[in-house]
Amino acid sequence: MMSKAKFMKKMAAVVMAGAMMTVMAVPVMAATSPIGEGVDGLKISKTLEKYANSYKPNTAFSFEITPGAADPDNKVESGPAGGVTFGNGSTTGSIEFSSAKGDIGKNEETKNAALTVNVSSFAEPGIYRYVIKESSTSGFEGIAYSTEKKILDIYKYSDGSFDYRFFDEATGDKLSEANFTNTYNHAEGQIQDLTVSKTVTGKLGNLSKEFAFNIAINSSNNDEVYYVTKNGETAIEQWNGSSTAITLKSGDSVTIYGLSANDSYTITEVEANANGYTTSIANAGSSKDGTATGKITADTNVSYTNTKDATPPMGIVMDIAPYAIMVAAAFILGFAFFRVRHYGKK
Repeated sequence: MMSKAKFMKKMAAVVMAGAMMTVMAVPVMAATSPIGEGVDGLKISKTLEKYANSYKPNTAFSFEITPGAADPDNKVESGPAGGVTFGNGSTTGSIEFSSAKGDIGKNEETKNAALTVNVSSFAEPGIYRYVIKESSTSGFEGIAYSTEKKILDIYKYSDGSFDYRFFDEATGDKLSEANFTNTYNHAEGQIQDLTVSKTVTGKLGNLSKEFAFNIAINSSNNDEVYYVTKNGETAIEQWNGSSTAITLKSGDSVTIYGLSANDSYTITEVEANANGYTTSIANAGSSKDGTATGKITADTNVSYTNTKDATPPMGIVMDIAPYAIMVAAAFILGFAFFRVRHYGKK
């Protein structure tokens, strides 16, 4: 049986090991190294990583500043309410993005929001902690919103001057700036491309004929703008998704870039199944009488094929049929007559 002394010794070891694991698991944000630049120019930033073939979304990203938890071991106090605000004087603010023609070809953009340290809120010298996070977690379909939190420590010194330091809330790492990154990207499957292609087949098909189409995108987002190319070249620089007329001949295609999961399309070939052509549609969610509709969750090519073959009109066949029958009958009778005469002479 284990003695009381041995039991107490083992329990002490267990408690110490647990304490060490707890210390290791909690990020340590030592309050000993401010930036050293004062608080003028204090800001946060938002980086939007985007698809090069898409416009920036017309949307705003919201943020909030709240007092952080005190950390007595590092002489850090919870910041007074309203001690740090956005430029609008509120503890909530936003960073806005809007579509522009120059977006195409760019993979990211960064914008800033200024922060203000309200010096009258800090009565005594000390270190005061705040938490900054993105409060919008949805709003524009296709965007992956940031769940990061940044720690902001404000230093007030005995001479009345101020300084600051950012930390990553999850890791405790010191940061030179507080940047939040969101993605709106094709490579990560957040948005997709829709292609409409035309093929003409058949012996009587006209490969140079331009077939008229109306294409509309019903966006799940307000004010969404799409980039559109025809045969790889810019066709429409900014397209808000309303029905647009485009012509395609055999071998042509038009691509609408950056559709999210709930964006729906309607494609109509104006002259489907007309002028001797038979129109078929492939890869559409549904199709009928030259109109294709659906949504996409991967890059999709809705292909239209018009076929026109050299089939003789039925009227011509009916006109010559009696004569063909008469000729065939005369041939058969003549053949029989000559055979009878031939055998009769023997």
